[in-house]
Amino acid sequence: MLYSKSKKVVISVMPFALSALFVLTGCQSNQQLIPVYRPVEAPPLEVTLDQVLSDYISDEETANITYGGKRLLFSNIEVERIKVNNMDDYDIPIVHIVSNGVEFKPRFESDTTFIREGFVLDIIGEVDGWFGAAKRYLVVKNCWVKVVEGDAGSASDWEDIY
Repeated sequence: MLYSKSKKVVISVMPFALSALFVLTGCQSNQQLIPVYRPVEAPPLEVTLDQVLSDYISDEETANITYGGKRLLFSNIEVERIKVNNMDDYDIPIVHIVSNGVEFKPRFESDTTFIREGFVLDIIGEVDGWFGAAKRYLVVKNCWVKVVEGDAGSASDWEDIY
């Protein structure tokens, strides 16, 4: 009989005791912590296309040390040509942007869907070095593309563009 009375007392007192415990241990503190800003990645290094090209032409080894493995921001790049390579495994054409002796390979092919010659772009990417032994053009890979200037027109203008 004593056992069941003490059990009832403990069960009825327990919610009040737990509530008091939460209040007294700081769950209702007025102190606010300010979050600390920590960038996930370093911002890209702002460069000009002419600067990178001249550095690679004059001394490729030093240019690889300077630019290799870094994200670079190329501003106001005018699209001279859209280059379409062979289809990938899903029968989607691989589209690259060519400007001033540099070929930009977008990270996502959908980024180039509505880009035409004459568009002006801001591009963030990583220099991959010269293409081929003849050094025909410099390759920038993993590019994020932002259209600065250019009109995509209407959907009917896009039939058979590629």
